[in-house]
Amino acid sequence: MTHIMCKKILTISCSFLGIFSLSMLLIGCAIGITETINFPEEVVAALNSSPENAEDFTHLIQTADEQYYLNGPQQARAPDGSFPKGTRVKLIREAGSYSIVLSESGITAHVTTGCLKQIGKD
Repeated sequence: MTHIMCKKILTISCSFLGIFSLSMLLIGCAIGITETINFPEEVVAALNSSPENAEDFTHLIQTADEQYYLNGPQQARAPDGSFPKGTRVKLIREAGSYSIVLSESGITAHVTTGCLKQIGKD
């Protein structure tokens, strides 16, 4: 019975040492994930043309410090920044509860659709 107990301990310690050694080899290694987003043609065309005149802006940000996401809203990530209330944007595309906009400062981002107010409509 003592012999069996020693064998189990030896097996566990070898497994632990194997995992520990492997983890030591992988320290400093990083796993990178590249995400490719294929936008529809109208979005690509709109992104390649920056608004130059006041008429090019279609909406205003109507909430204070509206958070935006550069690569799409993701629950696991913090926002990439925020737009102050009154920022003029060009609506590129509505995407459900989020919309893609191009701001007057040249930032293309996702914002909540509810924060947008169409210019000229009260």
